[in-house]
Amino acid sequence: MDNVREIAIKIIEKIPLPLGLAYGKKVIMLNQEANLFLGNSSIEEIPKSPDQETEIFNLNLGKRLIKVEITKISNGYSLILFGELDIRTIANDELTGLMGRYHFHILAPKLLKEAKDKSKVVIFFLDLDGFKEINDNLGHNIGDEVLKEISSRLTKAIRPTDLCFRWGGDEFLIISAGFVEKIHAGLMARRIIKTTSEPIVVGNRKITVGVSIGISVFPDNGEDLEELVEKADKAMYRAKQKGGSIYCFS
Repeated sequence: MDNVREIAIKIIEKIPLPLGLAYGKKVIMLNQEANLFLGNSSIEEIPKSPDQETEIFNLNLGKRLIKVEITKISNGYSLILFGELDIRTIANDELTGLMGRYHFHILAPKLLKEAKDKSKVVIFFLDLDGFKEINDNLGHNIGDEVLKEISSRLTKAIRPTDLCFRWGGDEFLIISAGFVEKIHAGLMARRIIKTTSEPIVVGNRKITVGVSIGISVFPDNGEDLEELVEKADKAMYRAKQKGGSIYCFS
C-alpha cells in the first residue's frame, strides 16, 4: 500500500484532477494534461492484492483531500484518482454498485476502437418485466432489494471481460467484446433471462421478475455508439411487445 500511495502522490502533484479511470491495464484519460503526461501508460507496477477486489484510501495533501481507489476490472487493475468535488460525479451507482452511464461513455468507445478484425462488440439493453407492479404493490424498499439482487445476478451471468451498467430505474446495459458470431450473443441473452427469472426471496416473500433484452451488434448494426444504443433500446421494446422475457436483435 505504501508503494501505491507514493505513485498516487507523484501523479497528483503533476496532473489536475480528475485523472480518470482505466480499462484492463490501459489508462483512459479524462483530461488533456493527464493524457500528455501518461498517454496509454501501463499500470502493471501497481501492487495487486489477490484477497481484496478494491482498495480505497484518502490522501491528505495540504488542503487537498484526494480519494484514491484501486479496483479490479476484467483481468487488470485500475488506479482511479478523485478530487473531493469529483467523487459524486464519477462514483458507481449507490444502490447496486454497478457503473453508470458516465462510465459507459468512457469505456464503450474504447471497446469499439479496439475491436479486432471480424470481432463483434455486442450491446444488450435490458428492462425488467413487472418491476413497476412490484414498486406499486410492495413498496420501493422491496423494489430496491429486487434491483440489488438482479444486479448481482447479472454480474455473475456475464463473462469477466463483459461490463454491466445501471442505465437508470430498472434498465441495465451490458457491453461485450470478442464475439465472432451473433448466435453467441443470443446464447448469452438466454443465460441472462434464465438467471434473472429465478425467484427472488425478500423477507418471507418470493418475487419473480422477467427481463426483456434488445441486442445491437457492432459493426453489423452500425459503428456509431449512440446509434447502437438506440437500436438496442428499440429492439428491447419489441421484446416487451411480444410479452417479455425474451430477446430481440436489432
